[in-house]
Amino acid sequence: MKKGNTIIGAILLIAVAFTLILWKTQTPDNEVRKYAYIPSTLVDAPSTVGVDLLREKGIKPISFVTGRETVQALTGGAAFVATLAEWPFLLASSNRDDLRVIAVITSAQSMGILADRSAGVESARDLIGKRVGFPQGTSAQFLFESYFNSAGTLKKVTPVNLPPPQLQPALARGDIQAMAIWQPFLERARMERPDDFFYLPESRTAFRVVYCVVSTQENIKRDPEGIKRVLEALIEAEGVLANRTPAALDKLRSATNLDSETLNTLLPLFRYQVVLDNEIINTWKRLAVWAHASGLAPEDVLERNWRNYIHSETLQELAPERVRF
Repeated sequence: MKKGNTIIGAILLIAVAFTLILWKTQTPDNEVRKYAYIPSTLVDAPSTVGVDLLREKGIKPISFVTGRETVQALTGGAAFVATLAEWPFLLASSNRDDLRVIAVITSAQSMGILADRSAGVESARDLIGKRVGFPQGTSAQFLFESYFNSAGTLKKVTPVNLPPPQLQPALARGDIQAMAIWQPFLERARMERPDDFFYLPESRTAFRVVYCVVSTQENIKRDPEGIKRVLEALIEAEGVLANRTPAALDKLRSATNLDSETLNTLLPLFRYQVVLDNEIINTWKRLAVWAHASGLAPEDVLERNWRNYIHSETLQELAPERVRF
């Protein structure tokens, strides 16, 4: 009898272990795959246009305001996949080495610094002693520091940490005299007072944004089908964007609060393409030097093999011509 109980116990242990393995390697049918994205920004237009395509493939889009928030959703387990720019990824990867880029969906010169001429500003030097707003922990912080460092005035301007939606009202009230941010926040603010608000010289070409879709090693391993579905939906969305269909433009106007003329003016700044290539790696290397020098990232960031932070296998399987290393 004792021997029989031992055998039964062993069988139960094996069954439990097998169940745990299945749970780790498969996604239950009732598990919701959440996709954290930022509809208010044009770099994430593929996600905004592709929300219905994602839903059709069992992916639930959830909206946020900044990349810092989307990466927090991903690392906190509230999202299966998240979209974010290269800078929030670099910061997050210093604390979590299991993050992986599964695709780049946008590359754009879509950032800049908008200043208030009515506050006596005509150049970077005129902002000495004045306040510049931007959301800390985002690509806008890199633009702010690199631009004013090049002008020799970084230590002489006052940074003000503000979320993107609060920048335009703060500039209009005079709480800040310039704002560093991405489109469409820049152009939307400029159009409010076009005689006063202007782009600082060369600020729009100082940095090129590379916008990514990111997951974790655990998610990729446990649910490769979910990763595949996300990429399939985004590739379809890329085609919709390229055709500039009325429905796609309506979604973008609604999400960004832009009129048709402004939207059509801004869209050529963006390359919407689901790819993996060396642009993201080269951008990380540039950011790493600055982040380490600024004390925002540890020394090992300079020695990283950034290719290891990219999961290319799924995109390679779907569309090998899109992987260009």
